[in-house]
Amino acid sequence: MKKEQTLLEAFDQHIEKFELMVGRGMRSDNTLRHWRKLKRHVTAFIKYQYKLSDLKFSQLSGLFAEELYDYLIGVKKDFITRNPMEGFTGFAYQDIYNLTRDSIVLVGTTKERWLVRKRGKTQVGEMVPILPIVDELIQKYMGTLIVSHLIN
Repeated sequence: MKKEQTLLEAFDQHIEKFELMVGRGMRSDNTLRHWRKLKRHVTAFIKYQYKLSDLKFSQLSGLFAEELYDYLIGVKKDFITRNPMEGFTGFAYQDIYNLTRDSIVLVGTTKERWLVRKRGKTQVGEMVPILPIVDELIQKYMGTLIVSHLIN
């Protein structure tokens, strides 16, 4: 009789297959990192919510997805508290870290300040307005590693 697969075993199998596709150039290494990060979140959620190290598929209830969503929203709120500039620009950490003074452009007749950047993962150009809160964050963290090269 075959042993019932667990949720984290399914994650491991998917990640292994995804690693092979990354190796063949069929998938992005960044997306693989997202899958690994999601597995870490699900692992932490299972320990937090169920006090177990893993769950068999038969142990999943209809509430699992809703409970996981609520847990991840709490994690995201904590993330935004710790990484506010990412939360207000929509840029990934890598994209924010690589911003330079040339990334700030003036747009329109009102000379509104915008951040312009090619996304690191896709190289697709993106523009976002510099919201007042982002301007405040730039001023607040001026001189720190992440912002000093943006301002100077």
